[in-house]
Amino acid sequence: MRTKRTELADDIIRQARAFRDACDDGLGLAANTDAYLCWVELSKALDEYDGLEPGSIEVTSHTANAAGPDTQHAAAELIRPAQHSLRQRMLSNYRIRAGFNDGCTDSEMEYITKRAHTSVSSARNFLANTGWIADSGRRRLTPSGREAIVWVLTRAGMTAYDQGALT
Repeated sequence: MRTKRTELADDIIRQARAFRDACDDGLGLAANTDAYLCWVELSKALDEYDGLEPGSIEVTSHTANAAGPDTQHAAAELIRPAQHSLRQRMLSNYRIRAGFNDGCTDSEMEYITKRAHTSVSSARNFLANTGWIADSGRRRLTPSGREAIVWVLTRAGMTAYDQGALT
């Protein structure tokens, strides 16, 4: 479950990326002004964040409570390979779409993977919490006509994919 702090941090990063991109390499800002210097530091911080090694971000997965019943432990073991496989397929799809400067909504990923919304959103949450994908700030309509987040691969996600983090 995502905490309010994580949601706020994700929102700050998303807004920071939007600001960085809107300033088009700082060309619209007067050199040596506070706004320009802020943009430079923000760009450096985002580049560093995006370049973090996948393993440097603590990730939680579906695991059994240590004090839980044996059936809970057995269920956690049974689901682990399926989660891993779907996450890998989704990461591969985000990687392919990165080449086209595009991303996927959950609805599109459900169609591509032929998996249920609950499975796709769970795997997407895992990938987002590791920092391998992020909200692009763009929205697309779902088949039901609602706006949906377009998720894109981050630099950390590209590194994770290239290093075979989920293989």
